[in-house]
Amino acid sequence: MPSITFSPVPLQKANRRSAPSPAAIAFATVLAWLPAMGHAQVTLLSDDSSLTGGNDDFANLALGDYVSFTRSLGPVGYTASQLHAGSDARLVRTTPASYGPGFAWYDNLVFASGIDGIRLDFSQPVNAFGAGAIGNITGGYLMTLRFFSAGTLLGSVGAGGVAGFQGNTGVTFVGGQSVVPFDQVEVLGPNFGFALNGMAIGAVAAVPEPAAALLLTLGLAVLGWRQLGAARR
Repeated sequence: MPSITFSPVPLQKANRRSAPSPAAIAFATVLAWLPAMGHAQVTLLSDDSSLTGGNDDFANLALGDYVSFTRSLGPVGYTASQLHAGSDARLVRTTPASYGPGFAWYDNLVFASGIDGIRLDFSQPVNAFGAGAIGNITGGYLMTLRFFSAGTLLGSVGAGGVAGFQGNTGVTFVGGQSVVPFDQVEVLGPNFGFALNGMAIGAVAAVPEPAAALLLTLGLAVLGWRQLGAARR
């Protein structure tokens, strides 16, 4: 019977890599979790009772067409501009006498037509926003608010209404709040256009002190360095 010889195969030594520090793991976890957290924490407001940070009813905004205009909501400045404008784009300061929706006859309106919506850029982050709105349509319509922070979508909310003939009835309130402060809102409505009468915001978000942010960054760096040194030992 022939003999069988077993030749041991040397095991390859695995490349040793240092384990990531707890600080690096925590940072990556926060980056991965933040978008989901933002979407979960943007909620619909049922009324404007919490919007006490400032309001604008367009009272002294001159009648006419605009590409954009800059105004203020209490202490916060904002710029309203056409969103994805087409050839027939209009962002108009008008009145119920010429538009005809179910607002009070003394109300001042901003009408959006031929554009995807209105983009609002705030001078500093806030935590809530809302407006009165109506679709330029006879029948049901949906208003949507999309909230952004430094260009990142945090989430969106929507509210519907039913507009009567020539918009004589059917004004709705659409508003939302976010735990993550936002600096931009997109107001979207039906394809035939929509009108807003007044806008309001919630509290202005607190800005962290630069010194506190620097200390936190240095603390995380020291923690990561120590953990890396312990792993190598």
